[in-house]
Amino acid sequence: MTAQTETSAAKFVEDHFVFQNGDDIGMKVKFAPFPKEAFRPWESKERNIMLRCLRDLSVRTPEILRLASNGRKLRLIRIHYFKNDLARGVAGRSKSDPLRLTVAAWFADRIYFTDLFFLASEQDKAKLCLHELVHAADAGSLVAYSPEWIQFPKAVNFQFSDQSHFLSDSLADYYVQFAFDSKYNERLKFKTTVVPMFLSNQVESQAFNRQVIQGMVLSSHKDDVMAFRAFLEANRIFPSSPLVHLYMALFYLGQPNPDAALIETSTASQICSRINMPITETLYRQLLVDHASL
Repeated sequence: MTAQTETSAAKFVEDHFVFQNGDDIGMKVKFAPFPKEAFRPWESKERNIMLRCLRDLSVRTPEILRLASNGRKLRLIRIHYFKNDLARGVAGRSKSDPLRLTVAAWFADRIYFTDLFFLASEQDKAKLCLHELVHAADAGSLVAYSPEWIQFPKAVNFQFSDQSHFLSDSLADYYVQFAFDSKYNERLKFKTTVVPMFLSNQVESQAFNRQVIQGMVLSSHKDDVMAFRAFLEANRIFPSSPLVHLYMALFYLGQPNPDAALIETSTASQICSRINMPITETLYRQLLVDHASL
């Protein structure tokens, strides 16, 4: 990387990311993947590692880093571990086997990085970070739940991993492979079929993602009414999103308003069926369960 490129990349990262010590969401009961004591401040060495990682990614995949912020700075938060990892023995986990536990995770307008992230190699750090950034760039799952992505495995004779029931995770994994593996067999197909999905309708897509993110954050603060308004606005922008209909159904279930919830789950299920979403997809299965219970 030349000095000019280094300077440009540094400015790019500064414009799109912010290091944050502590978190407001993690303190809430409704969304609590980690207890208060799990948070830790960013150390200077860790910040430098992250900055180097992000600068490299800003050159390798600038479109994802730009979209990941969704028009605002993406928060980077440092934690020791996730609460669900405690039972699996964080303290006793060997350094040679870090990926069996949560390493990093995206939620709404932030990405959490655990101690385990900093045990990975430089390239693995970049890959792990890019995986979460793809989630952020597709916050409302417009690409993950698109017919183009759902049909992509058939076009290249590929099967989604049995280990994951999330189209979004498979998409993030594929993007990482596309970015780092020049010999990736489906690279051209992915570049011409899926990558343009991130770049098309950016104004509408980012407006939609911002509303979804706002709804997620407000819901985590138990402000369900304002969260619903955000999801309602997201639905106005892209009414064909099954994710938003599920969020709206959950709001109605909490009122309770089962009739309205039934309409939303029915609408979302019809969308999933129309785009041939795999029945193994977690969202689809939850919709069917919720719909059957109403």
